[in-house]
Amino acid sequence: MERYLIAVEGEAAGDDEEAAEPATTQYLVLPVEWNVIAGRWQPYTLAEDWPAPEYDWEDQCAACHVTGFSVDTGTWLENGVQCETCHGPGSAHLEAVRSRTATPAEQRASIVLSPDAAICGQCHSAGTAPDGHPYPTDYLAGDALLDSGYALVAPDDATHWWASGHASHPNMQFNEWLNSTHASALEGLRSSERAQDACLACHSADYAWSQVPAEAADEAEGEGAQPVTVAGAVYGVTCVSCHVIHQAPGEDDTVPVDFLLAGEPYALCVSCHQDTDVTGVIHAPVKEMYEGESIIEGIDGVPSAHFVAAGGPTCVTCHMPRVPVETATRGSHAFHPVMPGVAANIAALQDSCSICHADKVDAPSLQVLINDIQADTRARLEAARAALTEETPAWVEAALRFVEGDGSLGVHNYVYTDIVLDRVERELGLNDDAAAGAATGQ
Repeated sequence: MERYLIAVEGEAAGDDEEAAEPATTQYLVLPVEWNVIAGRWQPYTLAEDWPAPEYDWEDQCAACHVTGFSVDTGTWLENGVQCETCHGPGSAHLEAVRSRTATPAEQRASIVLSPDAAICGQCHSAGTAPDGHPYPTDYLAGDALLDSGYALVAPDDATHWWASGHASHPNMQFNEWLNSTHASALEGLRSSERAQDACLACHSADYAWSQVPAEAADEAEGEGAQPVTVAGAVYGVTCVSCHVIHQAPGEDDTVPVDFLLAGEPYALCVSCHQDTDVTGVIHAPVKEMYEGESIIEGIDGVPSAHFVAAGGPTCVTCHMPRVPVETATRGSHAFHPVMPGVAANIAALQDSCSICHADKVDAPSLQVLINDIQADTRARLEAARAALTEETPAWVEAALRFVEGDGSLGVHNYVYTDIVLDRVERELGLNDDAAAGAATGQ
């Protein structure tokens, strides 16, 4: 959507022309917007009447569209989102560089270089500052955003959230991310007895971020960054784990549509959501389950029907669904599907399954199917775990970790899940017990 401003000249203060203060300019957002997809004008309604305080650009919008905005004076330093929005005031950095005596480490320390999601969240969030502005008025890059008095909208605020837990208000990527396991990935790692520094490659944005100055230092034959450790890491999986900010146009001077992504979406997701040899046991084998890779010796893999379908769904299709936001839809950063059972009673909300399956089954039935698959898988896992003994072959434990580590309880690939659990149950004698119980009526 394209939105437009109109500048309104206010009356000069004072009784006569000589004593009057210069006229003030107020910028108002127009109550219409241009729909770039449909190619037409449409209403942009923030209040019943126009003009109204809700359309005051300086009061409601400016801080995220300019650099160095002052709420006290209504002035700003630069148009647009410039370097200092994300890297903080540059005077100290400029001084360090010009000194010619500052080491590379000192030069880096003189400016904000951080994977902190709060830097993006200063604008990509919905909340209220202590003075009532809908953005953090005193935040500078490098500060603790949520310690500044800026309060995010409550998770049960129906004005900003769909009942599915996805944002219904624009620019709420930070709010959604904060509720996801990406935000708590580092804490999750630290709670594991298998935690080691190599795990940070997927569990913390600090690891990849530290490689940037290290590579730059190598090129300049200078000092590199210190290795990041589990104890010293600060952030989980943040915005810059998946997004790049400084990507330049291509050879034809055009910027690709996905210019903000660090890679092709599916490849980007499975770069972490796949098994790894770092832990010594099967861990997070989502890719292997979905693509049907053989991971347990003696059990042939079967790819998911979704994976082999032409134009079938990928991670983003279901886990970053497009949800209604104002007059359009936006990809969610909550990282969980819109479940059919939740969306069934919300006409405006499209669930992640009916996008493809609506012509074959209704949303309530899809939810019943999902519930049944997950309940059955959970019960089989619990029964198998209860039947393990010291004599149980090691592959059985690996097979259970495979199904559990996928995390979907069969939804990603029910056929393959069923095959793996069938083999486990035969090994543990659970299939024979079930058959005997059925024969005796027990």
